[in-house]
Amino acid sequence: MRSELLMTCILYMISNEIFTVSGWCFICNEKRAPDISQAVNKVVGVIEDELGSLSHRFNEMSNSNERISLKLDEFCRSELKEVNQENMRYLKQNNLLLAKIRNLEMNISEQKQPSHEQAEKIEKMEAQLSFERAKNFHLGNDSKSAKQRLTETEKLLQNYIALIESKEVQMRELEGKSQSDANQIQKLEAQLEAYDSYCQAKSCLMFGSSTDVHVIKPRGVEPFEALCNGEVAGPGWIVIQQRLDGSVNFRRNWTEYQKGFGSLRGEFFMGLEILHRITVSEPYELYIQLEDFENATRYARYDLFEIGSAEEDYALNKLGAYSGNAGDALRLNWKAKFSTFDRNNDASEGNCAQDLAGGWWYYRCGFSNLNGEYLIADSDYRSVFSGIFWAKWRHLDYSLKSVLMMIRPKAV
Repeated sequence: MRSELLMTCILYMISNEIFTVSGWCFICNEKRAPDISQAVNKVVGVIEDELGSLSHRFNEMSNSNERISLKLDEFCRSELKEVNQENMRYLKQNNLLLAKIRNLEMNISEQKQPSHEQAEKIEKMEAQLSFERAKNFHLGNDSKSAKQRLTETEKLLQNYIALIESKEVQMRELEGKSQSDANQIQKLEAQLEAYDSYCQAKSCLMFGSSTDVHVIKPRGVEPFEALCNGEVAGPGWIVIQQRLDGSVNFRRNWTEYQKGFGSLRGEFFMGLEILHRITVSEPYELYIQLEDFENATRYARYDLFEIGSAEEDYALNKLGAYSGNAGDALRLNWKAKFSTFDRNNDASEGNCAQDLAGGWWYYRCGFSNLNGEYLIADSDYRSVFSGIFWAKWRHLDYSLKSVLMMIRPKAV
């Protein structure tokens, strides 16, 4: 078989005058191939070699094809098995779906013929749906309104936050002020303690030679501020009247003399009511200092001095023994009631307070008028007896420059 195939190939190549040797092609003709037998032998050898190689390759391919065929058969059987299993699952699922479809068709068929009860349910559901739609519409409007209110509330909240922050700043400021106030309170408490200790002083004696305003509390009298003088006649004197420069008008009515007027730092009159309460609490003495415009001074001292009550018109009830160098010009006024231009209590036919322009213990006017009109000597005289006079020294027609009236407990 092999030789027959080889001979067929040789004859074919000869008839066509074609030879292939080791990959080279030759065209045979009589002129170029004198030795055809030799060439044929070479070709036959090459062809046999090629046929042997092809036979070996064919056997390998045949074996490979068998192996592939076996693997392919095995793979196909496995795949076919899986495909069959998958088809069975799909078939089961398809049967289930078909059953569900039949059930649905039956339900649809039944739903196509609704009962009266179902119709009512449908109507109710439609009504409920309409209600829910309307409710949703209103809720939408309410939501818009709520958003507006929320915006307004947020603005209001921001305002409140700003207000709170402002209040916090104020609180911090107040805390600082509170601390300052606490320190001030401590100082005031210390002053109050000192004030309380001063309130225990019955007179100016506690303050020695001080000439200043202090708080005192004589027996039966509430604490009050008094001008103390410890320089003119020794310690402990309470100033009850002071004339200095005419800055205060002493032409006052009854009520003003009763309560007192003026300034403790300047001209003043203490007041008849408190003068009564002090002088009846214990024995007091009186000291009067006078000064004229030539700067000469005189004094009059009485070792007992007491003023009556309002019911007694604050009469000069007690006037003790006199001593001094100004003369006893007050003796005539002893037992006399106090008088003002609007309340005349003197013993004369006229009104001494009106005529002498002041308030005093007038008895037929008398020889003293220390609350009279302040006049400047030789220039302001408008009438003879209207000024500040002490007749036992500078006579009735001379108005003094200054007056100082003081009292002190007699026990000193």
